[in-house]
Amino acid sequence: MRLFFSEKLGNPGDILTLDHKNARHLFKTLRARVGEVFELINGQGAHAEAEVLPNEQLKIKTCHTEAPPARKIHLAVAVPRKQKMDQLLRQCTELGVSTIVPIYSERSVSIPEISEDDERYQTLLIESCKQSRNYFMPKLLNSEKLNDFLNAHDWQKEAGFLGHPYPAKTALPPPKAPVDFWWIVGPEGGFTEAETQMMLDLGIQPVSLSPYILRVETAAVLGCGYLTRKILD
Repeated sequence: MRLFFSEKLGNPGDILTLDHKNARHLFKTLRARVGEVFELINGQGAHAEAEVLPNEQLKIKTCHTEAPPARKIHLAVAVPRKQKMDQLLRQCTELGVSTIVPIYSERSVSIPEISEDDERYQTLLIESCKQSRNYFMPKLLNSEKLNDFLNAHDWQKEAGFLGHPYPAKTALPPPKAPVDFWWIVGPEGGFTEAETQMMLDLGIQPVSLSPYILRVETAAVLGCGYLTRKILD
């Protein structure tokens, strides 16, 4: 069953109209016919089956809401190049990452100009949710300084894990309590010693996932996958 995005789903029996982009794809490209049934998601856990009516309208047949995960994975990442950022967002959506915060630190080459209102990135996240059937779309937040990001969180209540390039540095197993997990990845060249020590002093644990130095986008996706596996275990 093909899947489409709609911010508002409603209840069984409700009639709705898709936005211009989704409606064009459904009715012009796919040539949907009256009586056909498609799946809708809203990116916040709800999904519905909807039947095509005349005049390019849809009628909700069934609607369900999934419970959010007890433990959420969040990513704070120094932004790689534009094309690599697109890849990172797609793959993190497939892994079920809840929040993505672009950060910049001392060794960042440039300050990332990323906004949570960026239409292109929002479209990319929606398409990735549709492809992976992930009912929870990640929140892409505005870019911020590393210090501001660290100070905005209570690291006694949230578990922080720092991507570290050296295999001698490993982390204890993730905590058993249902806390949120943060995976933090620095820029090309890594965090400075002072930045790393600041995070260690806050209780953020270093994790090495490879004996080799990884690119930003590789470390981001691999780390989120690692934490996902730990949560499922």
